Amino acid sequence: MSRKFFYLYLVAGLLALITPFVHMAMPNAEPLGGWNVLGYFLLSGLMLYLAYKTYHENKDHELM
Repeated sequence: MSRKFFYLYLVAGLLALITPFVHMAMPNAEPLGGWNVLGYFLLSGLMLYLAYKTYHENKDHELM
């Protein structure tokens, strides 16, 4: 994984994490189902995990 994808994964993960809360704060929005919220949290977890792996892979190459 390339270092340039670190910020992409980080931003995508944070947006997926924040989206359900922003949607619930909107006064006229349809309620989100449990599966939708679970999907957002799984996507967020995946993107933040990829950001973590990309960051630490770069750190490992610097140590060698």
